[in-house]
Amino acid sequence: MSTSNATAAKATAKKAGAPPARNPSRAAATKPAPSFERKPAKKSTKDGNGQSKPKKKSIPGEVPRRPTHKLRHRALSNRIKSKLLGDAHDPTRAQAKDVVAAAMCGLGEGTNCTSWRAASLVDSPVVDKRTFEKWWRGTVGRVWTPKLEACDRLVKGSSLWLNNSFLGEPVQRHMDALDVRCDDRVPKKLDGKRGEAWLAERMDLTDKCLQAADLCWSVFSHRAVPSKQALTLMAQVTPRGTIPAPRLTYAPPTVRADHAAWLDQDDFNPYMFEADTVARRMHNASSKFGLLRFLLRLGTAAEGSEPWWHVGWVFDLASVAAMAQFFSIFGPAGSPESNVGEDADLIFAINRVFFDHEDGTITPFVTDLPKFAKRLDLPPLQFVKSLMAARSEYYSTLEALGISFEDVYPFANPVEVLGAKSIGQNMIWDGLPPAGWQS
Repeated sequence: MSTSNATAAKATAKKAGAPPARNPSRAAATKPAPSFERKPAKKSTKDGNGQSKPKKKSIPGEVPRRPTHKLRHRALSNRIKSKLLGDAHDPTRAQAKDVVAAAMCGLGEGTNCTSWRAASLVDSPVVDKRTFEKWWRGTVGRVWTPKLEACDRLVKGSSLWLNNSFLGEPVQRHMDALDVRCDDRVPKKLDGKRGEAWLAERMDLTDKCLQAADLCWSVFSHRAVPSKQALTLMAQVTPRGTIPAPRLTYAPPTVRADHAAWLDQDDFNPYMFEADTVARRMHNASSKFGLLRFLLRLGTAAEGSEPWWHVGWVFDLASVAAMAQFFSIFGPAGSPESNVGEDADLIFAINRVFFDHEDGTITPFVTDLPKFAKRLDLPPLQFVKSLMAARSEYYSTLEALGISFEDVYPFANPVEVLGAKSIGQNMIWDGLPPAGWQS
């Protein structure tokens, strides 16, 4: 093509809106390869120190997602399902179709499905089969406050499985304790902004759990008349939510002889005689984990059959021990001994009792349990039997909520001893304890 013809072709193409003709060989030589095409840079997710930036705060009305969210959803869903299905409830299955049918029929109406409790079902997870299955399996992406309010309308207190658990039953409070102790998202640098925020959040949750548990169990330790709030919390540990009359098990003979007269006195707390004198002395609210010794003494020294508060005692004992182990590693003082005093070995032993292998193997610590019993002024054999019974009660209660040992162990498998930052460590030590462990 001549120069004049090429110029005319370009002018014609320009008028038609088409791109001008190009030399194929030149175009191939100048066009960049697709695999190396530069894309706009993404916004950095790390701060100036190379640490990942904190996630954005939850939107108002959105319930925070916890590490134990699957356990929480399973327990909440099974509590609702148990009430709707009664004897037909199976904690190991979602039974979503039956749940929706029972919800539509209403409670206690048998086959009469003419009454649909619309006000109770609005926003609840039981109005749709697929939705309930997601809740039961813990695969829900986001949960909003109206959803939890709907759960509370179905079963009172259901929302506490997912929000403000520390104010709930000891079993619900235990979910917070597991989140404190078993969160594996440990920042590489605890002295950075992200590390400080991570640690502060868990220390704050620890304080809330301890305060709630202390106020609950202080009814058994203080001579002052129990406050209405303390009795309300104490009612959480009973199967029916009401506190039975005091048994006066450890009351002096004069009180037992005329207990009716003592119970009428306004300045007298009869529930303190649920605990023996030694246990009442051990309760020390000024010590961060002083509740641990008190609970161990209270539960182990109980006479006769299991007391009405036994399940609550099991889970608050497990919670206090779990949070104490976290504090012994990440507490501000820097070493287990200075953080939790002489009870560092006791704390790790109680954690092993609850969270060791499925067969209950705690061999490395069994020989030390009598030493701990003497520290608490308890018969060694009774101490060991009480702890083994507590472990059995712990898992049987969780199984009734659809939570198995296999579900708990990935969360309960602890952060390594003496400050390591991973959860992959097995709780059973091979042979001797790790170097540096103070037994």
